[in-house]
Formats: sequence, C-alpha cells, structure tokens
Amino acid sequence: MKRFIDISAALLATLVLAGCSTAIPTTGTTSAPPATSAPIETTEPATPTPTLTQKQTSAPVDPIETHKPTGLPTSCDELGSAPTRMSTVDNLGFFPDVPVPTIIQGADVLVQCYWFAGDVTGVDLVIATVQEPDAVAVLDNAEAQGFTCDGQNGYTMCRLDEEAKYFDNPYMVTSFYLYGSGVWLEAVGSNMDITTLIDEIAVSIWQ
Repeated sequence: MKRFIDISAALLATLVLAGCSTAIPTTGTTSAPPATSAPIETTEPATPTPTLTQKQTSAPVDPIETHKPTGLPTSCDELGSAPTRMSTVDNLGFFPDVPVPTIIQGADVLVQCYWFAGDVTGVDLVIATVQEPDAVAVLDNAEAQGFTCDGQNGYTMCRLDEEAKYFDNPYMVTSFYLYGSGVWLEAVGSNMDITTLIDEIAVSIWQ
C-alpha cells in the first residue's frame, strides 16, 4: 500500500514519497449493524403497538450520509488555517505541476497539491468528487490493510501510520482517506505531522 511519486533530479534531490495508494482488495468487507427487532404487541386491541420498519432503527446514523458539504476548496492556498499552514506546508516548496494520483479511478479531481522539502519530507493531497460505492469500497477494506477508521461528524476518516527508513534513518509516513456525501480527500504526510491540517480541511468541507 505504498504510493511512490517520482521527483525529477531538478527538485533538490531524488525522493520517493512513501505513502499509501492501496489497491482495493476483494475481501474484508464489514458487515452492517443488525436491524432492531420489532417490539412485542401489547394485549390491548384498541391501540396496537407499531412495528419498526427497515428504516426505523436504533443504530447510529452512518456518518457518510449525515451532512452535505458546505463548501469545497478550489486552491491549495485555501487549505487549513494560516497558523497550521505556517507550521506545516509553508515550510516546504510547492510544486503545482507534479500530478498527485488518487486511488479511486474516475474521480473528478477538484484540488491536487504537492509540497516537498528534500530527502523524505513532503505532503501530497487530493480532493475530488467520487461515486459513493467507489469510496465506500475503499473505506470498507481499509481496516484490513492496517488503517484505523472512525466515523466523524459528517464524514468517515481512515488513517494509517507507518515507519519508513531513508539510509537507515527512520521517519513516519501517515496516510489519510476521508469521505462524506460524494467528496473524497486523500493525503500522505511524509516526515511531517499533518493531522491538524487534515482536521481543519475536513471541518471546512463537511461542517
């Protein structure tokens, strides 16, 4: 589950930005929560107790469906707050001509961003609109690939933290998949913690 982006020799140094571009496995799908059983009818014939339909369930609402996006960024400069950008991507070089792939084929890419500082430090990020079955298929299988997935307020986030090495020097690579209401966010931070940046972008989109 590695995404490698080749950087030309002109970009400071050769970097393989190790991230996660997981192929969709064919197994490991999660099961839906059990439907709530219908209540037992009372013995009072005048007012029978209504039974629950399939849509009436006590199970939590799937976060994928809860909120429609209120606004989508159109530029990499719009991502995150100024203080967060200052402590993360503003310290890197920005390369707008470097393509950033996404795991979902047929995605309609809205924003793609690539920042790089040499050796192993960099961030790549994609925001796109996608077909929900394609996104759900990735999220359903992400945990089998080692991701930790949680439902948030309006979207689902899957995260994977991996250790990599560059000339025997260890560093962390963190990969993110986020989806809600037709919008997909995919990002990789190498040798840099981008958790706050991703959280801020998610709030701007889904809340």
